[in-house]
Amino acid sequence: MKEYQKLIDIIEKHIRLSLEKSLVEPINIRLSDFVYEGKVHRVFISTRSLKHVYDKRPAEEFDRCILTINDILDKYLEIYHNKDGKRGSLLITHKDCYLDKYICVLEKDTQDNIYNIVTFFRLRKDNYLKSYKLIWSQEGGEPPS
Repeated sequence: MKEYQKLIDIIEKHIRLSLEKSLVEPINIRLSDFVYEGKVHRVFISTRSLKHVYDKRPAEEFDRCILTINDILDKYLEIYHNKDGKRGSLLITHKDCYLDKYICVLEKDTQDNIYNIVTFFRLRKDNYLKSYKLIWSQEGGEPPS
């Protein structure tokens, strides 16, 4: 919970009410852990990624994504390979209590066992993921270990 409060504090200080496309102080915030390929990976988000989502998405969507970011990482439903040429190697999905589906794009860091969040958003089109390769689904069993 300490990490989440740090995230909120940084959003309030550096992101919220900032001018569109303005530069922000580079800060990385550790959020949660993510289990993949039998390893526990630490997950970070940068102020750059937060600012990107803040500038591109409606405020309501940004706020709901922030409220559910740890659930997206902890209670994911599916893992997909990202498309070639796109930033980030994995997409993970999550449904909130309102059954809205969210996507979080993760990029493997140069340091072992670390992923960085590239972007996150609410899925608006049901067919958005049809062209992505599914790696794992909760319907198929236990989380990838």
